[in-house]
Amino acid sequence: MEVIKFLLALTCLLLVYSEAVPFCDKKELVVGGNETSWTIPLSNNSFNEWANTIDEFVQGDTLTFRFDNKTDSVLEVSGLDYEACETSRPIKEYRDGNTTIELECCGHFYFISGAPGHCEKGQKLDIFVNPDLVCYWRTRPLGYPH
Repeated sequence: MEVIKFLLALTCLLLVYSEAVPFCDKKELVVGGNETSWTIPLSNNSFNEWANTIDEFVQGDTLTFRFDNKTDSVLEVSGLDYEACETSRPIKEYRDGNTTIELECCGHFYFISGAPGHCEKGQKLDIFVNPDLVCYWRTRPLGYPH
């Protein structure tokens, strides 16, 4: 009988907890919002303006960069190298033309173009994954109320 009471209490606790914890849908985002948008932008800050249209970046979201891999690349860099448009010390370099990067942890992610002069013309992106937002990826159907 005690085992049944314990299991019932545990089930109730899990049900209450599952409603109190925010559930998030992982987002799969194409940087810039269209098919071949990782190019020199029309305005100097347009990639960050695009990022500001996203409600919140959470751990597990993915960013897809689509670009001409014969003339360009994506470099993940430090904050200092982002500000200076420094391409010589990338954390990671992507050259395939269709790069998908998962935001695996919280904090800032900085991306710049690897093509000469492109970063200085605004081809760069600063993403912030909120460490205060703890999300558990949705495992129930999207229509389920939460």
